[in-house]
Amino acid sequence: MAHTDIEARADHSTAIVTGGASGIGAAVAHRLAESGVRVCLVDVSADALATVAREIGPLAVTCVADVTDEDSCAQAVQTAEEFGGGAADILINTAGVSLVRATTEMTLGEWNRVFAVNVTGPFLMARHALRGMVRRGRGSIVNVASLAAHRSLPETAAYSASKAALVAFTRQLAADYGRHGIRANSVSPGPTATPMLLGEAREGAARAGMDLDQFLDLVSAELPLRRIGRGRDVAEVCAFLASDAAASVTGVDILVDSGTAGLDAFALAMTRAAGA
Repeated sequence: MAHTDIEARADHSTAIVTGGASGIGAAVAHRLAESGVRVCLVDVSADALATVAREIGPLAVTCVADVTDEDSCAQAVQTAEEFGGGAADILINTAGVSLVRATTEMTLGEWNRVFAVNVTGPFLMARHALRGMVRRGRGSIVNVASLAAHRSLPETAAYSASKAALVAFTRQLAADYGRHGIRANSVSPGPTATPMLLGEAREGAARAGMDLDQFLDLVSAELPLRRIGRGRDVAEVCAFLASDAAASVTGVDILVDSGTAGLDAFALAMTRAAGA
């Protein structure tokens, strides 16, 4: 199967993927390994990490780490560099948490937790990975943000604000480190069939009195492409941004959202009203 690729440098590419134990992170790790890239899987779940690593095979190594802890992040980068023969030239931050909570009901601890994982985690990982990238004069950082960085979603103040901050942080990395041969980009998925989304969908289905498949079909019908995204969709874009095919691409955010961002909420409401 042909890929958009990292093959030109696969013999010396090593990637760090945070949140690599499931969802988008696992999909990214599989996609990179298919191109011959060594992958250091980083997550807090040792058992889930081991499962993904077994699936990938000898191109994968694991590091149980909490991205909100600086020592853990430093260890993750060290593990990746040792696995890569002294180099880790790709960092893909997919680790993240969501929170659906009205601002008036949200605690300071909940707000801080969302920012710690979604913003501070990528900062700490980049801070440690960049040192080696600068020394070697090459590198690619891809941060997985969200459609929520661009559009308001109900009761997601902490999540939306954190993802918007991540997009801005990514642009700043691109501006600051381009002269060292390092690119930084972000990807903003829309509705994607990850454990996080499916958990929220189950709650929505229960409230609506329908099963999960019915609820997902209902959501899909509202999207221009009539499909909820898959982790592989996001992984393909991450692989492109990490590759030499994107050699002149930096400081951008790419929406992978089945067209959701292009919806006009007012026009949609009018169409529904006309059909009522």
